[in-house]
Amino acid sequence: MPGTPRAVGAVRRCFRDLLGPYHPALDDVQLCLSEIMTNALRHTTSGKGGHIRVEAVISTQEIRVEITDDGGAETEPGIVPARGESGRGLTLVSQTADDWGFERRGDKTTVWFTITFPR
Repeated sequence: MPGTPRAVGAVRRCFRDLLGPYHPALDDVQLCLSEIMTNALRHTTSGKGGHIRVEAVISTQEIRVEITDDGGAETEPGIVPARGESGRGLTLVSQTADDWGFERRGDKTTVWFTITFPR
């Protein structure tokens, strides 16, 4: 996806179409996607004319989503105390997803999360 704010909405719509509008985990998936993509746009070169790669593996029991940025972040992804109106993104991801983490791949960072589907 191009590294523009509009990409966040486009990916949310794509996952709504992929999972279906009534999927029980759709809201949680879209929330985690939005927070991680927004972080990539704000803190990496993805948001400065770059790109974001979004990949998903979906089974009958869970979804795993990986969001890879173009690199250039000054820090590693992590939960930090929120100050003001920002800084809560990965806190929300950690409270919503069943698991999450990140991996460095060269100069790029992939942030991933998994959500288990309700039975």
